[in-house]
Amino acid sequence: MTGAQLGRALGVSKALVSSALAELEGYGLVRATASEDARAKCYDANEDVYSVIKGVLRDREMRLMSRAEGEVTYLKRRLLTDSALHAKVAPKRLQTLAEMVNAGNSALALLTSSAGLEVMFSDKEP
Repeated sequence: MTGAQLGRALGVSKALVSSALAELEGYGLVRATASEDARAKCYDANEDVYSVIKGVLRDREMRLMSRAEGEVTYLKRRLLTDSALHAKVAPKRLQTLAEMVNAGNSALALLTSSAGLEVMFSDKEP
């Protein structure tokens, strides 16, 4: 299906379809394929659920977790030198947040490994 066909079917503008398809393609959810009309791209859904989920977790979620880890590290360093920050940030709560971020990073690492996804989507009982 081309972007224009998709826009007509959904009743939305070409610009909206174009930006949505670009984002979906970036996450690997759709793939551009050759069309009969050389001027238009056709799009097919990526039916490989494992690669789609792994890609989204790796590309989006791990980036967000890395940013969170950096922010926590920054706050921990500032806490050592900025006495006024102690009144606003409880060190014990910051340590708990750091542990949660580390646990989230570990969970993402497991899920983005092949074994993690196989366990997540397995039809077998554990």
